[in-house]
Amino acid sequence: MNQRVIREYQPSDAGGIRELYAERAHQLRRKQVLQSVITETAPRRFWQAGTVGILGLHMSQTLREQSSVMTLLVELALWSAGLGFAWYLWLNSKYQRSITARSYSVVNDFSNQRLKSKSNAWVMVEGNKVIGAVMLSFEGGEGRIRSLTGGKSQIELPLVQTAILFARQNKIQIACLSRLTYLDLSHNQLETLPPTIKQLKRLRHLDLSHNRIRHIPESLQALTKLTDLNLSNNPIDYVPSSIARLIGLITLDLSYTKIEGVPAELMQLSLPTLRTQHCDNMERKIQGFRYSVRHNPPSLLETCARRLIAPLLLDAARRKKRKRNEVLAGSLKKLTDDLPTHLFVRISAFSQCSFCGGPYFELPILRYRIMRRQDDSWVLIEYRLCSAHWADEKGRLLALFAEQPVGSLTAKQLPVELFQGFTGDEFNL
Repeated sequence: MNQRVIREYQPSDAGGIRELYAERAHQLRRKQVLQSVITETAPRRFWQAGTVGILGLHMSQTLREQSSVMTLLVELALWSAGLGFAWYLWLNSKYQRSITARSYSVVNDFSNQRLKSKSNAWVMVEGNKVIGAVMLSFEGGEGRIRSLTGGKSQIELPLVQTAILFARQNKIQIACLSRLTYLDLSHNQLETLPPTIKQLKRLRHLDLSHNRIRHIPESLQALTKLTDLNLSNNPIDYVPSSIARLIGLITLDLSYTKIEGVPAELMQLSLPTLRTQHCDNMERKIQGFRYSVRHNPPSLLETCARRLIAPLLLDAARRKKRKRNEVLAGSLKKLTDDLPTHLFVRISAFSQCSFCGGPYFELPILRYRIMRRQDDSWVLIEYRLCSAHWADEKGRLLALFAEQPVGSLTAKQLPVELFQGFTGDEFNL
């Protein structure tokens, strides 16, 4: 078996780059063409016009005989199949021409990188065949990873690592890898994550295991396409409810952490896999669990803050989903004229009740539920409430079916993911 080698791009690699790009594009050709057939409006209009013509022709004749109806159906089927096939062939030919033009454009880009300062390009070869390529383009004072082609993570990851190593050696700051889908940062002794990680909108797999992370950053809530999140073997002692805003999450690994429970919002997700093995603090709390209903009443400042923010939340909840954060930020900004800065900062940093979705600012009232899972393990569910909605499990079940007061913020009006991405940073003080 030939060994895979990564080296700098040479002019002699132009043919290999064209073949590689064309091969990768051909693999996606059928999917792209079929999608164009479905989404394009022109064939739909042709089909509608032809169908109307066929129906009009037959409506002028009698349709009493069974043979006439069958003829109509056959003609419609043939018209639909013929038009669809003809349109598919035309789009296929058009896509082929675009592949050829694009492959030459990619080769020109690779050749030009060698002429630019602080820019470079690399290829991965196996034998005499180019199986992967990537370029680092220095633009606007930062490096951008472009034209990553390989099709497999075993090919693309080493190419990206080569580009990043080149950037570090030349003191180039890498721009955000917006197309990154797999990121493994395990065993790196990390204590925090940069806020820019929220820009990795396409990230699906994130491995942060075996590090020194103590707090799960709020910026992770922006990674809505994340399906696998590994936080095991970190000194994490608290799981924020914002983790439930990762609505696509399939696997969450919290094994070997210091957590005492998981937020109730997490149970609203259809999580097939939630790993909490060897969470010693939670296991000890479950074994010696003692239910306490003692709590402090809300302070005057807390009550006033809730009265101020509640109408703003209700107003934003009635808007379209895409406008909610914008509406909320605009409403909060209007308060800057009437409130001192420290009070405004406090009001803009609210949390949501696990039960009713209502806002709170001070420490929540905690309620717990011990749940047995299918693998016979136990997990402690933590509810962070704005008020004492219930005192025990019976009260919780009754509260679920009780009628809510008029004007209250119900979970239906204010779901957990309502203000996804809102952090209070939308305005400057």
